[in-house]
Amino acid sequence: MKYFLVPIFLFTAISCREIIPFDDSDSITGYQINGLVTNSSGTPVADVNVYLSYEYVKISNSPIDTITLMVVKDSSMVSIDALSEKKTVIRNLFTGWRRTGPIPRYFWSGEVANNVFVSPGYYFIRYSIDSEIKKDVSIIIERTKTASTDSVGKFIIPNINLPVNKIIDRYDTSDRYLGTYAVTEWVFLELYHGSTYRRGRVELKKDVITRLSITM
Repeated sequence: MKYFLVPIFLFTAISCREIIPFDDSDSITGYQINGLVTNSSGTPVADVNVYLSYEYVKISNSPIDTITLMVVKDSSMVSIDALSEKKTVIRNLFTGWRRTGPIPRYFWSGEVANNVFVSPGYYFIRYSIDSEIKKDVSIIIERTKTASTDSVGKFIIPNINLPVNKIIDRYDTSDRYLGTYAVTEWVFLELYHGSTYRRGRVELKKDVITRLSITM
């Protein structure tokens, strides 16, 4: 089966001749993208930065997170942490005393240090009160740097960055619930190299490596 960057480009239109499909033969568990980036002469291009985002499908108008957290004891210690998919703490978002009342929803951009971000994927926000874990809320981080091409123009996006079928509640910037969505097998790649930019939509296939040849 063939996989390619479909020439549906929202910001920069490119010729379909710049995207060459590969035949797939390798089997894996889950999903993976193997890319090769070259220039118009066929020379591999190193240090191309690859960014990843996802396509979603709405599956429900009822949120999966229905727990409203309340501080019921005055001056309780509240801790809010960002966790990896394996529930490893990545960053503390808030720790402090709070008076009685509701705990607001916390949003996380994926930043772990000054202008340093985690790679795209499936994460959690953990809410704890007085050291007792109250809930873990699933989130998706996307549009952060995922990979860079090596000296021979290759990059790999592993399964951990491709959370197909993961489900999250989505909210707007005003904390208004928009619906519950699942990640589909379609993703978007954005590639940057100097002033050159490419963007394409890619279909994944479970347990098969998706191979891409991209001309910058």
